[in-house]
Amino acid sequence: MLRRVRHVMPILVATGALLTVAAPAGAAAPAKVRPCRLLKQSEITTVFAMEASRGSAMGSDCTWQLGDLALSLEVTTSDAKATYDSLRDLAEDAGSNPVKVKGIRDQAVFAEIPSFKELLVLKGKTFLFLRLLDIQSTVDAGTAQTAMTQLGKAAAKRV
Repeated sequence: MLRRVRHVMPILVATGALLTVAAPAGAAAPAKVRPCRLLKQSEITTVFAMEASRGSAMGSDCTWQLGDLALSLEVTTSDAKATYDSLRDLAEDAGSNPVKVKGIRDQAVFAEIPSFKELLVLKGKTFLFLRLLDIQSTVDAGTAQTAMTQLGKAAAKRV
């Protein structure tokens, strides 16, 4: 398990650094976009078939706990397209093959990276970044993609 964490940490650090560079302080999400309000606790509980905690907000990010899993949603409005493209490319560089997701406007891809799954959604000038961290309890990619796609559609409608 420690080996998996060591492999994932550089990817998580690079992702965090990219989001920090792409979104200047204070520009990550306008005051009207509150990431915890884009998804309902009941929706998360339903799609993952396990009880989700209330969302915990930190800036432009909201995180829900699902047992040993953590689901987070980050909203970026500054350089949304560049951030989407960069994170999609970063997933490819990490060995993933991002899959286009249909049914979410404008663009969306799902990627599986060791110990986490991600759904990248670009809707106009807004970027939604859904991450499922599953270091302790793995979730199969098909299940994660189905659940995260449903949540991505719901969040994109509320932006």
